[in-house]
Amino acid sequence: MRTLMFCVVLILGCTGFTLGEQVSIRSLPADTDGMLALRNSLAGTPEGGAAVLALAMVLYERDPKLGMDGFTLILDSTMLKKDTKGYKGYAPSSSFMWKVNSILDPKPYVSRSYILGTSPENGYTLPELPYTLEITRNPYSEIDENTVKVFVLSSGADSPRPVTLKKNSRGIWKVSVESLI
Repeated sequence: MRTLMFCVVLILGCTGFTLGEQVSIRSLPADTDGMLALRNSLAGTPEGGAAVLALAMVLYERDPKLGMDGFTLILDSTMLKKDTKGYKGYAPSSSFMWKVNSILDPKPYVSRSYILGTSPENGYTLPELPYTLEITRNPYSEIDENTVKVFVLSSGADSPRPVTLKKNSRGIWKVSVESLI
C-alpha cells in the first residue's frame, strides 16, 4: 500500500497537480436564500467557490431560475450585468450564459460530470447526497494572493477543468474569468 501511495504522489508530482481536496455538498438549496447560505459556507476557499459554480450548473439544468441566481451569487462583478429581473438587480453576463448554454444545451450531462460517482457508463446519474467534488491545484495555481486557478475533476473529460477565482472584500472566492468547468 505504501508503494502504491508513493507511485500516486510521484505521478501527480510529475504532472504538476497536487493531491486534490474534496468538497462535499450535503444538501441542495431549495431557494436563493439557501443558495446564498451554501455559497457563504463553501466559498471561503477557491475550491469551495468552484464547487458552488458546479452546483449552480447542476441546479440550472433542473431549475433555471435557481441556477441563474446561483451563477449570480458566485460570479465576480465583472461577469455580471444589470438586470431588473435578476437577483438583486443583477444576472450573469450574456457571454457567460452563452457559454453555459452552448455546453449544456447539447450535453446536459456535463454539469453532472463534476460530481464524484457519475460516469458515462451510468449516464452521469447523480449519486445520493452528499455530492462530492475533487478539486486540485498545480504549482502555478496561485496567480496572486487574491486570485487562484483550481481544477475540477470531471468524469466526462480527460483532464480536470480549470476555474479561476478571485477573493472579494468579504473573503468570498468568486469565479472571475470566463473559463467554465
